[in-house]
Amino acid sequence: MQDAGYAYIWRYQVSPEKVPQFEELYGPQGGWVRLFSRTDQYLGTQLLESGQGWYLTVDRWASRQAHKSFVAAHQEEFEKLDRQGERLTVSEEMVGEFRVIA
Repeated sequence: MQDAGYAYIWRYQVSPEKVPQFEELYGPQGGWVRLFSRTDQYLGTQLLESGQGWYLTVDRWASRQAHKSFVAAHQEEFEKLDRQGERLTVSEEMVGEFRVIA
């Protein structure tokens, strides 16, 4: 089977009063998507909501190396968005990194 890219998944518990800001930052027109969209190596993000205050983000890239290189080149902006997100959540954890299979 052929690889079709790389994905990583994060899980967040969001403070109820901060749900609108969280969905704006992590959603399809949010700050993360705007940052990552600067490269064609970024293949998109899905924001999933459980209905119980939990969210998942699934970020897809052409390769793990493409993601690492982008983050290294945009470290300051990445860290700024990360700090904004941390203020909106009760907890966050990386679920894992995955090889996307075509």
